[in-house]
Formats: sequence, structure tokens, C-alpha cells
Amino acid sequence: MKFLRLLLFVIMAGILFTSCQKEFSAETGSAQGVLVKDAAGDCTASVNGAYKKDTLLTAANFVDVQINFTQLGVYIISTDTVNGYYFRASGVAAITGLNTVRLFGTGKPIATGTDNFIVSYAGSTCDFATTVTIGTGGGGTTTAVFTFANTGAACTGAVQTPNFYVGLPTTSITNTITLFVNVTNAGTYTLTTTPANGLIFSGSGSLSVGNNQPIVLGASGPPTAAGIFPYTFSTTTPASSCGFDLTVQTAPTPAAFTFNCAAVTFAGTYQVGTGMTTGNTMTVPITVTTGGGYAITTTVNGVTFANAGILPATPAAQTITLAATGTPTAAATPSTVFTLTGGGGASCPITIPFTTGGGGGTDFLKAKINGSTTFTNFTLILDAILTNGSPSSLEISGDAVSGETFLLGLDRLTPIATNVVYNINDFLTGTVITVDYEDPTLVLYNTTPINIVTADPFKITITSITATRIEGTFSGSVEEDMPAGATPLIKKFTEGSFSLQLP
Repeated sequence: MKFLRLLLFVIMAGILFTSCQKEFSAETGSAQGVLVKDAAGDCTASVNGAYKKDTLLTAANFVDVQINFTQLGVYIISTDTVNGYYFRASGVAAITGLNTVRLFGTGKPIATGTDNFIVSYAGSTCDFATTVTIGTGGGGTTTAVFTFANTGAACTGAVQTPNFYVGLPTTSITNTITLFVNVTNAGTYTLTTTPANGLIFSGSGSLSVGNNQPIVLGASGPPTAAGIFPYTFSTTTPASSCGFDLTVQTAPTPAAFTFNCAAVTFAGTYQVGTGMTTGNTMTVPITVTTGGGYAITTTVNGVTFANAGILPATPAAQTITLAATGTPTAAATPSTVFTLTGGGGASCPITIPFTTGGGGGTDFLKAKINGSTTFTNFTLILDAILTNGSPSSLEISGDAVSGETFLLGLDRLTPIATNVVYNINDFLTGTVITVDYEDPTLVLYNTTPINIVTADPFKITITSITATRIEGTFSGSVEEDMPAGATPLIKKFTEGSFSLQLP
């Protein structure tokens, strides 16, 4: 009997090796595209967050790059690792053409200075740089030191978007002032003006060292009066200021128009937990019967689409582009309906293609970790592969926005059944469970299927299997991947569950 059990384990180990391996960084998507760059090879990129020596990166450390998608599907875009950290994005390309993709930073800078990163995707590459300053650890930030570019008292080169009208609402994306600053110390900035004429301008981000660095300040609030209104922008360390005159036009008469709801299109990707960027827009075809002003705002699921402006009087087919702000929150619905209203009573419902990863809108993979009261949602690049026979193999995986990755494997010599509790200690009876979890600091945790686990063994229960979907629950602990003899850290998973589409 001992020989048969040993033989069974050897067979299971072979199955495990061939069916449950997966590199977290492997490109599993099918989207195709080309990174946008200038003649020097620099990415069309916006770097955000402060980068400090010995300080872990957070969700505020990200880089927005542009890519022209030529084929829809799942994508993974990453940089090389430089000075102890890297940037990575994963998601679903839902529309071809120019998109803005946000790459989140992971790791901890180990030295100060300028770090040059290479972004790679589908054979194309581009470059961008970050500046690491002296830090004390623990997530502190460095404030940029800069002065305003000015000619006399006026802001040099400053420009406003043209759509400021009395009574029409503004957004931080479509109603802006762009200023230029001369930066002597790199870091983050936050700039907010005092209210004037119902408007406040504000913006934040990071700046690199150099002259004529652009910063964009977005407006909030509707203007209350028409005319030319002065705004002064200033800093105190060092003392610097410049002025800009904003033109607000008179309130227009309301436009009359109808929507072409069936022809609405979207730019950008829409995934749960991923914030909207300037690349996330909704383009709405309309037919104008009476020219005038319009204001459209619609909010659902944590995301707002909005714009306001003037429509020409020509009764012809036109389009309105609405900019998206916010972060999608729902994880288990295939779509969310926004209702557009305006144009003298015109309205239409619009379905937004929100996704939770590669498996589609109803997919989810989540758990509470180490006693947390909130779920970690592994909603990016969701994947499930099932071979159910003799032998059987199941592999499910997903990434979290925070950079965490999770892979769960179940292998058996006989078919995987529903409503059976599979335990990691059952390997001698034909069941092997493997778990790999990587936390936001890149520490890897896993299970050890050849050891009997007496405290909190990992368990899986499959609650439903159909031709297109698999669902189940899981719980248990994983250990830090360390050399033999060392004392590992433990991560405990509770209330784990998944519902994933099968290929």
C-alpha cells in the first residue's frame, strides 16, 4: 500500500508540473498594438507620484502611456526593472485605435538619481524617465521645487480651453488652463487657486527637473458671470507667481438636438478598480435642430461622463465627446447603463462595456487576506482552464490593481466533482492543490503539497461546473517562499470565491 501511494504521488507530481505552471509576467493576452513615441524614442507618457529612496511605491505611482491597438483582447504591458522597481499594466483592449494605458509602479527605489525605463509591448518599445529623491521610507513624498514661467506678471505660454460659458458646468478634463514651470527639484505638486467667478482650478502630479514643464489645472464649478477674469497662480517655496486672464462667454440659449444612441462609441478601457484617464471618452452622434448651449452629465458605478459647450445652428449630424472621470466599482455585472439627457428632452440609455478581466463582465476572483474586512479583488487578466477527466486539472488566476497576483491549481487522477471539499492534505489519495500568491511588495507565498498541513490547510470546493463556467470557494494559509530552515511569514485567505468563464 505504501508503494502504491508513493507511485500515486509521483504521478500526481508529474501532472502538477505540466499543468499548473504559469509565469505571472507571461503575456497571455491577444490584443495587438504599437506604443506611441516621438522621434527620439520617448514615450508619449505622463509620470505621476513621488519616487523616494527606500520608500515603497503605492497606487499613486503610475505612468500613463499611449498605444494604438490594432486588435482587441487581453494585454500585459510592462517595463524593465530599474533601481529596484518597475511598471506594469494588464487589462482588456475594448476598442481599437489610440488608447491611454496606466502602468502602476511596483517595488522600492534603492538609490537616488534619474531612472530610465523601457516600455515593451508586442515588439514595440519606448522610453521614459523618473527621478528618485532622498527618502526616509514609509511612503513619504517629496515636494517639487519650481517657479512659474512668466513674462512680467503674465504666465508665459499659458492657454485655456475655449469652452467656458456662464451657467454651464465644467470638468477637470475638458475645462483647463495649462501653465509652464521651471523645476529645480523633482517631486510632486498640488496647486489650487482661490475661487473666482464660481470657478476653482486645481491639479496635482509629479515634475521632473527642467524648464518649461507643463502642468494642467482643471476647473470645477460653473462660471457665474461673463467677461475676463484674472487668476493668479503662486507658490511660496520659493516665492513665485504669474497671472492669467480667463475669458468666460455669455450664457447661450439651449440647443435642441436628438441622440443617435445606436452609434455611440467609446475610447479607452473600462475595468473595475482602474481609474479613468484622458483616454476614456464617450463619443455621441447627435442631430442638431437648434444651435445653442448643452450640458450633459451622467454618473453610474463610480464613473461620470460629462461635457458642456456650444453646438452650431446647422441642422446636421455632429458628435459630442464626453470625458470620463472616476473609478468603476462594480465587479459582477456585465454592463452598466448610463442615461444621457439634454437637447430639449432628448434621452437615451447607453451601455458601458465595463469588464473585470479577461473572462468577461460576470467573472470574479476574490478573498479576504490576513483578517482584512474588505476583499482583495483579482479582477485583471482573469483566467480559468479546466480539463476534467482522468486525470483532471483546474487552474484559475488573476491580478489585483495593487499588483498582487494569485494562482490556484487543483489536480486529480479522477474527475473534479462539485460540492466536494478538496483538502491540500489529500495528496496521497489523488488530490494536489497548489497556490502561488505574490503580494504588493513582490514577496512570493505558496503551498507545499508534499507536507501535511496541520494548521489551516488550504481547501477548495467546486460549487458549479458547466460547459462555459466554473464556480467555487476556497480558504487556507500559504507560506513565504524561503530557504529551508528559515521561519516564513504566513498569509491566510478567508471567504475566497470565484466565478470564471471557461474557454
